[in-house]
Amino acid sequence: MNYKTINAEGGGEYTEKRSRFIAKAYHVESEEEAISIIEETRKKYWDARHCVYAYVIRNNNLARFSDDGEPSKSAGAPVMDILSREGLCDCLVTVVRYFGGVLLGVGGLVRAYSKSAKEAIEDAGIVTMAKCSVFSVTLPYSDWGKFQNAVKSAGAEITKSEFLENICAEITVESQFSEKLKADITESFNGSLEISLISEKFLAV
Repeated sequence: MNYKTINAEGGGEYTEKRSRFIAKAYHVESEEEAISIIEETRKKYWDARHCVYAYVIRNNNLARFSDDGEPSKSAGAPVMDILSREGLCDCLVTVVRYFGGVLLGVGGLVRAYSKSAKEAIEDAGIVTMAKCSVFSVTLPYSDWGKFQNAVKSAGAEITKSEFLENICAEITVESQFSEKLKADITESFNGSLEISLISEKFLAV
């Protein structure tokens, strides 16, 4: 099943009544990875008043957040709401706050944490990940052009090719279209080409 995540680190910053909210968004694939980044953030911003975070991990359906001393549901929860609203997983957002000397109230905190978190996610960029199948095919040079056309028409992509005695190619396609790919190649070459599954993995599409 497809899912959405971020594929790079992103940052955002928001200022409200002299309080600074510095947000960072990270792609993470385990709770251990998320905790490690949170600890590093606390060390880096050791003089900040609060270090708020929220993360969602696809494996085991983990979702955690912390207000880190801010009023309940005014900090970590709004950040988690942004992750949920965007449908993101394998994603961590941290927001550190440098207190500006003026109390913002729950509404002001929700706005500040939400805006800085959203900016960090937008800066990182959202991608859709799909389960993909990788196949290998060996074919003669004379079939290369016809093979390229067959792969393209099936909605697949040649992701690797080696030109040796014969051509050794790797094809990547969304798993939901893998049967169509195999059928198209079998039909185009009257069963003369053998297509073998190498692996299955999630890739950005």
